[in-house]
Amino acid sequence: MRFRRVVPAASIGVLVLAGFAYAPAIRSAGNAKPKVMILGTFHFEGSTQDALSVTMGDLTSPARQAEIAEVVERLAKFAPSTIMIELSPEEEADFNATYQAYRKGEHQLTANERQQIAMRLAAKLGHEKIHAVDHKQDMDFGRMMAAGQAAGQGEALAAFQALMADVEKKIQEVQGPDSSVLDALRFHNSEWAHSGNVLYLQLALLGTTEDPAGAEVVGGWYERNLKIYANIARAIEGPEERALVIFGTGHLAQLARFFDQNPDYEWVSALEVLGR
Repeated sequence: MRFRRVVPAASIGVLVLAGFAYAPAIRSAGNAKPKVMILGTFHFEGSTQDALSVTMGDLTSPARQAEIAEVVERLAKFAPSTIMIELSPEEEADFNATYQAYRKGEHQLTANERQQIAMRLAAKLGHEKIHAVDHKQDMDFGRMMAAGQAAGQGEALAAFQALMADVEKKIQEVQGPDSSVLDALRFHNSEWAHSGNVLYLQLALLGTTEDPAGAEVVGGWYERNLKIYANIARAIEGPEERALVIFGTGHLAQLARFFDQNPDYEWVSALEVLGR
């Protein structure tokens, strides 16, 4: 009979403090780490699922196409060995079929950032495929708002709406007609984006102890990002990988934190190639 050794719960903390003495399989003998750059972006075609969605007009115009080409050139300096996008894994095959058609000159890119940035960059670098690493999980804003009203949190709801209005105004300014796509992406990857978690932390307070609707719904948002993080990590094949992950700005703060705090990866700010 063989026995399985069980590690007491108290010992887990010791392993954490020790920095996980057992090196993960992805690390090489030289302790090289995969590099992960997360490009936070606005959705080029807009989005009906996001609380805020501000576009920059026609991104297929000659002027905007030139701006996007400059962004692609800058991202190429990171020399990503793999590119990952905000798309569900079950959609990956169809997306890559379209990508192959584009490489053959048989597809004209739509305005979507997955095509304008990911496909253009992947083709430039000669990549055979693009990885889909999203995990779909909707946020029930209606439930949170209703719970806040029922709990008499009208003042908190008004403050949240005012903050959202300020954020939308700022984004409209940054993505105005006098701004370039590069300008907008620099903003979406700045400290402003990394402070975006405050919106979710405020929403988490909506409801009551008996009906913690805010905490439960926001908890689902954190869960979604953890699953995306796991999808990204699973798609990285070795310690020499340089992964470029292209996702909506709302995901940036959490995904960047997950990889930055995991000692087995090296998070690289997109501002390293976009400029500041």
